Amino acid sequence: MTRSRLAGSALVMITCGALAACASGHPDRTQTSSTTSDASSVSAGVPVPGGANVHLTDYTDNDSRTSSVILSGAVGDYGSAKRDDGRGQLDLELSRGTLRIDIADLQRQFLARLRHLTVNQHGCSAEAGAAGAAPIVARSGTGAYSTVSGTFDLTMTLDEIYHPGVCRENAPYVAQKIIMTGWGTLSLG
Repeated sequence: MTRSRLAGSALVMITCGALAACASGHPDRTQTSSTTSDASSVSAGVPVPGGANVHLTDYTDNDSRTSSVILSGAVGDYGSAKRDDGRGQLDLELSRGTLRIDIADLQRQFLARLRHLTVNQHGCSAEAGAAGAAPIVARSGTGAYSTVSGTFDLTMTLDEIYHPGVCRENAPYVAQKIIMTGWGTLSLG
């Protein structure tokens, strides 16, 4: 992958850095009730008034502008995301509505790290990451998210494996995963 191709498509790539971080959760932010039948409960899949802890994971295995996204915690939803490089935003198209996240600062940090990407010659692999706040764009929600507001604290990570014998950043990769993940506090109204 060339630097220009990687830099031009880096934003859609979202990562845990270590996928174990996603699986282990964040103990003081997870919701434990899954049997409640209240309309504003976890099972309803929509944000609750006053703020709710939500975990976002966005992932792709290529340099596409589109990716898959999952929300868990107080909001359980899924769908796809499309990166808008011109605005520095990630448009989430979920099963219950849409919302937009401002990832411009996170994207700038990530691209700066990619400019200094070094391939490990022993493992024929490379990784890069950045972390930062990503607020929901005001009045960007539709459907169940029409009045949602809040901010995610996200980490964006790239992991790549290159063909043995051609271990350099501008060579085609064998495998790639770009993951953006983290917790946010969302609220209605």
